[in-house]
Amino acid sequence: MPFARAGSHVTRDFEDLAGYLATTADKTTIRRLVRIDWDTVGRIITRAMGDKLDPARLEELFEIGCDEVSWRRRREYLTLVSDHRKNQVVRGKEGREAANT
Repeated sequence: MPFARAGSHVTRDFEDLAGYLATTADKTTIRRLVRIDWDTVGRIITRAMGDKLDPARLEELFEIGCDEVSWRRRREYLTLVSDHRKNQVVRGKEGREAANT
């Protein structure tokens, strides 16, 4: 269907909305606003941001920062790499090992 991404049960515009909300809100807030379940939010973010991320975002990456965020009593981790010059996150990966990012 031209109005939906592959593997999606909702429209591309709906996924773009959820992806935009993900830039400023947590999954629980998004889930309540657009009335979808927690796992659907994660799948939408994966699909929508896969289309929207610029492949050239890692070129000319010079000043970086790495941060590790934990939740659920330090059992779940997310490692983020950010570009200090552009003031944005360029890569994120589940897990605790920053070397694998």
